[in-house]
Amino acid sequence: MSAANNDLNLKLLVFVISLGPFMGSLDITIVNIALPSMARHFMVSTSMVSWVALSYLLVMTGFLLAFGRLGDIKGHKKIFITGFFVFTAGSLLCGLVPYILDSIGMLILFRIVQAVGAAMMGALASGMIATYLPETSRGKALGFITVMASIGIALGPFLGGFLTQYLGWHWIFLVNVPVGIFAVIIGIRCIPADSVTEKNEMFDFWGAILAFLSLFAGIFVLNKGMEYGWTSAIISGSIIACIICIFLFLLNEKRHPQPMIRLSMMKDRNFFCANVAGAVILLVFTGATFLFPFYLEILKGMSVSVAGTILVIPSVAMIIGGPIAGALSDRGSSRMVCIMSAIIGIFAFFMFATLNTNSSLIFLATGLALMGFSAGMFVPASSNLIFSITSQSETGIVSGIMLTVRDAGAAIGIAVFGSVFATVVYSNLSPEQAGMVTASSIPGEILVNGFQAAFIVGAAFSAVAILISIVIKEPGGEEPVN
Repeated sequence: MSAANNDLNLKLLVFVISLGPFMGSLDITIVNIALPSMARHFMVSTSMVSWVALSYLLVMTGFLLAFGRLGDIKGHKKIFITGFFVFTAGSLLCGLVPYILDSIGMLILFRIVQAVGAAMMGALASGMIATYLPETSRGKALGFITVMASIGIALGPFLGGFLTQYLGWHWIFLVNVPVGIFAVIIGIRCIPADSVTEKNEMFDFWGAILAFLSLFAGIFVLNKGMEYGWTSAIISGSIIACIICIFLFLLNEKRHPQPMIRLSMMKDRNFFCANVAGAVILLVFTGATFLFPFYLEILKGMSVSVAGTILVIPSVAMIIGGPIAGALSDRGSSRMVCIMSAIIGIFAFFMFATLNTNSSLIFLATGLALMGFSAGMFVPASSNLIFSITSQSETGIVSGIMLTVRDAGAAIGIAVFGSVFATVVYSNLSPEQAGMVTASSIPGEILVNGFQAAFIVGAAFSAVAILISIVIKEPGGEEPVN
């Protein structure tokens, strides 16, 4: 009976931890579909309302490292539960904006509060799995986290559209409140007590600030570079600020007695390569999902709702791939799972590179399923590999580094795929055509060239992920594949 109770407690533990990535992912995609309604409500421009989404991404990514390190010092349970409380409070405040302080500025402010909570949850989720679960079942649990994050990504557009249409856009935030309360109650009961009272470590405050500023500036550049222009004053200034903050951060980490990140971790070939490979996979996955709505709606002439339904396919495939990869990495080589999943990704992108206006829906769906399955397998296997080559006492900061690098890869993916597409398209336009305002007025064959070029780049990056994974050496003396 005690064994059964222990098994139930472990399942509840994994479930409540996975609610963090689920809610964090859900609140990225659920907001996007409601942005036009928010713009009409507040009577603001598209550029202004986009900050409701961008502020969340910038702040959440910027704070992952800080809260990962803080969790190692103060305790995972304390930071994680506090994160859910802050996220829930931020969600409630966002939902009440139309009734208390009806302005876009207050909504953005409360989204920042929400993002701080999301960073506290997200930074520690994978690290808590590595800390609390035995190594033999860690891969399966990390796979389940990938499944929950994928469900959040897939559910967001549907739930957001339904709530916005029938109840109002503010309900996309209020729906988080009961889930957050439930998570706090179950988390207090199921998550093991922190055992860090004996630690007397100093938090690297300036390291946290400099990391936040450099990440904030860098992600801002990658997200807004095309919109504002890569040589514009705000983008150029942000690039300079990012470089300066990175330099000061590295200088601070070298001199601080207890730095936020031990730079020797990044000098470790296995740790560095495993993180970069994960970033590359997120780069190609996010870059492709950024371009596909344009392909489906402009070239294939699909409605927004139909295109949105088709783009659920990669998320569903991730849900299938996550548990498979987790189980395989528990039983065998995590590195081999990464290599196999990246090979699947190459096949998907070679399929995408042949897409045109006449491509069948079955062909497209197959490619999207392969891409999602590839990412769904790679992420938990890569996470398991990273935790297997790092210290148990640093799971918080390792989790924070891992997610930060992957988020940066996702942001770079949007910039790379968007830039390749735009460069190829505009290089094939005449001066008269280049003055066209909308993508829908550009000849279809030129758009096809742009999509195909971007997807060929995606195949190349997938090959890079394979090469990086090959050189990683797993614990136990296994030599890299030759």
